[in-house]
Amino acid sequence: SVQDEIEQKAIEFENKNSFNLDGTFVSKENIINTTAWNDIDNTGNTIPTKNSSKSRLYALKAWGEIKAHNESLEIGAEGTRTSNIQNFQMENEAFIEDLPNNQNKSVQNTIAAYISYTKNWGKFTFNGGIRYEYNIFDYFINGIKQDAESKRYHVLSPSLSLSYHKEKLSVSLNYRTTAKKPTYWQLRSNISYNNPFSYEGGNPTLQKTINHHCGILFSYTDFHIECAYSYKEDDIMLYQQHFKEKPVILTSFINHNRQTISANFSYSPIIGIWKPTFAIGLSAQNMHHNGYNYNKPIF
Repeated sequence: SVQDEIEQKAIEFENKNSFNLDGTFVSKENIINTTAWNDIDNTGNTIPTKNSSKSRLYALKAWGEIKAHNESLEIGAEGTRTSNIQNFQMENEAFIEDLPNNQNKSVQNTIAAYISYTKNWGKFTFNGGIRYEYNIFDYFINGIKQDAESKRYHVLSPSLSLSYHKEKLSVSLNYRTTAKKPTYWQLRSNISYNNPFSYEGGNPTLQKTINHHCGILFSYTDFHIECAYSYKEDDIMLYQQHFKEKPVILTSFINHNRQTISANFSYSPIIGIWKPTFAIGLSAQNMHHNGYNYNKPIF
């Protein structure tokens, strides 16, 4: 009948196409009280501190997918709003000059859109996509907006991959760009007491990290080879320095560019009822900082 034909076409359309909508709300609050004991000068000082944080996340994502016989197209958009408030209170007045009371607040709004296309040609599979993101980040210390630490930026992240599969042979090539933002903990402006010789803090001037990654994977029967190259622009890493010319080390974070390469080989033969795996790998980086290089490879 006509009704049955309409229902059948509707089912076929639904199987080939889809639309999705997802929303998320998260609220979290933490309070941490710590007390350190400093007896280095035989005074028996206690250093009590109070840390509290409150964060909220609002997120909405909509995406749809259209499928054909040997190809598919996905288009989506998303928006997020996050806020984070961190309070640090030093309750020993003798340390307030070096470790002052502090409140920092971060508000971040992000909108993004992406498109991804996949197509099969016999034994080949191609996937290509691109994502655009616009981010507004406002930073406040003790209620005052910090223009230097507040940021506006655009991120364009392309991705490409091509793979070939035939019986026991598999080869794939891929390239992608991703962006990683610093965490609110890394962006905090307060300095915390660990012990008489060690403090730690965040860095509100941290920038996002852009990772350019390309790789190749070759697999034939029980042999597997994987090689990869990565260039991280403004990678976030730990950094230690002297604190105010005192016998104290301050551990914080900085941005720095670095390159990494890796190669891994494995062989997994079948020996009776066993299937052992023999593997060897190499990982190395190219990074220089303050006249020193950190390029020792790891096997």
